[in-house]
This record gives sequence, C-alpha cells and structure tokens, in this order.
Amino acid sequence: MRTKPFWQPSLPIFLPMLKMSQRRMKMINSCSLRFAPVVCAVEEEYEILIATKTLGMVLVEIGDEIYHDTRAGICRAESNYFKIRVPQAALDAAKKYTVVFRPSLGKKSYFTKFGRHEPVTFSFRPVEKTENIRMYHVADVHGYFGNAQKTVSYFGDGVDLFVVNGDIFEYNTEEGYLDTLAFLAEIGEGRVPMIFSRGNHDTRGRLSERYPEFFPCVDGNSYYTVKVGPLRALVLDCGEDKPDKGPEYDNTEDVPEKYRGLNRFHEYRRAEARFLASLADKGEKFDFAVSHVCPNMTTFDKTSMFNIEADVYADWTASLEKMGIKFMLCGHYHKCFLLEKDDAHNIVPHAYPVVVASDVKENDFLGGAITYFPDRIDVAFTNMKHEIIEHHEISLA
Repeated sequence: MRTKPFWQPSLPIFLPMLKMSQRRMKMINSCSLRFAPVVCAVEEEYEILIATKTLGMVLVEIGDEIYHDTRAGICRAESNYFKIRVPQAALDAAKKYTVVFRPSLGKKSYFTKFGRHEPVTFSFRPVEKTENIRMYHVADVHGYFGNAQKTVSYFGDGVDLFVVNGDIFEYNTEEGYLDTLAFLAEIGEGRVPMIFSRGNHDTRGRLSERYPEFFPCVDGNSYYTVKVGPLRALVLDCGEDKPDKGPEYDNTEDVPEKYRGLNRFHEYRRAEARFLASLADKGEKFDFAVSHVCPNMTTFDKTSMFNIEADVYADWTASLEKMGIKFMLCGHYHKCFLLEKDDAHNIVPHAYPVVVASDVKENDFLGGAITYFPDRIDVAFTNMKHEIIEHHEISLA
C-alpha cells in the first residue's frame, strides 16, 4: 500500500478536466437555476451556494425570514452565482428552504426593475442523530466528476453528511468553479449538508485567488470551525505542498529572490496556527479535523521538497490535541490508508488517528464511508461499484 511515494500517484498529476456540461445532470424544477443549491456547514451557519443561468438576484426564504447575498449592504443583482448564509438552527427546524430568483433587466441608478420572480423549494435533511452518523469522504477528484459521483453514492439516501476534502479542480475560468459547484449539487441534491475544504490543486490556475467568491471561507480564509448536528469539526488548509518560491509558482527569470513567488502560504499557515491556538486557549473542543494534506505527514519521503513547515504543523498539532480532536480526515496522497500515531512515516507526532481516504485510478475511484459513533468510527474504503476494499474499526475512547 505504501510502496509508491505520493508524488508518484496512480494517475498523472495533470488529468483531463471533464466539464459537468458534458455529463447528464439531474433535472430540477427550475427554468433559472443551473443546478440544485449546495449547502455547506460553516461555523454555526449554513452557506448556500447557488448558480443561475442568467444574471439577476437570489434570495433564500426559510419560514418568515429572507436572507440575501450582500456586499457592504448592497444586494448582488448582476451575478450568476451567490453565497447566502443562513442560521443552522432555522434551516434544521424548517427542513426546507425556498430559493427565489429575480432576473435582471439591467440595474440602474434609479427605478431598477426585475423580471418575474421564480421560487423553487428544496427539502433539507439536517443531521439529527447522535450516533450512526453516515458521512462520505471524497477528495482528489481532479475533474473526474462522473467517477467520483458513482463512488460517493455508497450510502444512497442514507447518507447524513458529505466531506469534500480538496483537489476537486484547478481554476482557470469561472466555468471551472461552476463545474465544481455542479458536481457538489449533483451529489448533495440541495438537501444533504457538506463540509468543504481546499486542497493544494485548488490553489492553482489563473483565477485561483477568486476561490473565496465561490466557496466557503471566513474572513477570506479557507480554515474555520464547523458545527453540524451534534458534531464539531475544524476545517484546515495547508495551502500548497511545496515552498512558496519554487519554480512551479514563479518561473520568471532574472528577478530578485525577494520578489519571487505567487503564494504566501508561509504567513498563511502561521496565521492559521494563531487561529487554532486562540481556540485552544478558550477551551474549545472539537470531534474531528478535515485537512486535504495531512499536517503530520506532508510526504512519505522526508528528504523531498514536500517536507515543509514541520515547526508550524507541530504548533497546529499541539492545539488540535489540546482541543481533543478524536480523528482527522485527509486526502492528497491518492491512496487509502490509516496513519497511526506510531507510524514511521510521521513527521510531526500526533495522538489522534488519521484516515486518508482518496485514491483516483484510471478506471476507478476510491473514497471513505465513515460511520460515526461517540466511542468509535467504522471506516470502509469503497470504490465505484460500492465494493468495500478495506475496513477498519477505530476506537475513539
């Protein structure tokens, strides 16, 4: 299982990107929505991600309350994608929400008019169980949306939560972002909550810096806390997997070293360390963490360029352990395995088990079917045919 280092994955790094428009999408009863909304857990809210076929304004109605996508008090009215925050308690209680689209007729300085509004109602299934919580973990899709969709349907209608853990696409166009949203919409159907994280490939591409416009972030950062049902989790973001000033990120000749580099993840990770330390100092407690790259083992080869920031990740780990996390979910390595606390590959020691659950192959795709109980998790690595390749029962006591 570990004979090949992760930088020699079972598929080439640069994979063909397949547009969702090339695949058959599930139909929704709407003339204006491109696909079903995506409901992501962020802090103690849900962020509902919505894409429309034409420009306009979108509202979300839950009970008697209406929620908007605003910028400094102004409703976004000339867009085709929206992120709308709603209280978890409100949507969990209502178990349904209505998306209202108002098509733009051209925004004016005065007396703006919209076309006829279109409401579409979606049912929602909150996590209400305290045990036997079924979550499916997927990462490293790399544009193979069809294969991934077959794999993540393992639990069928019995799924309670999706964990989508990075490297879904590389973002050179707005359409690329919408392709990812279409994939998320197809698996969640607007009714199953998700936890969404960024991977290193999601930081690449001409429009990669626009990630916060499309996906969940808090204060512009893609690391944050999550509450969903009885569970509390931390979404972590390691950023890229190599040093900031490597040629992969800036191949300009004859530039002073101090000016080189597209990324500033060195500072970003340190800010994240301070964020985690502040939570730990407040006595916050969490059940698990989600991180595309495992901060405790960034590479199988400790002599490689991928062995970075061990001192920072040690600070992360100290805070995570202080907050009592019981396990961590990771992708990135194109393999499915358990990283135990005494594993020889560990670079940063840790007290919690790490479940690495993602393996993309030429004709198959593996993910992790995880069933949560307060004292244990049952982990099954499954493929596109819903066959169990490997099974583990992990004690959380």
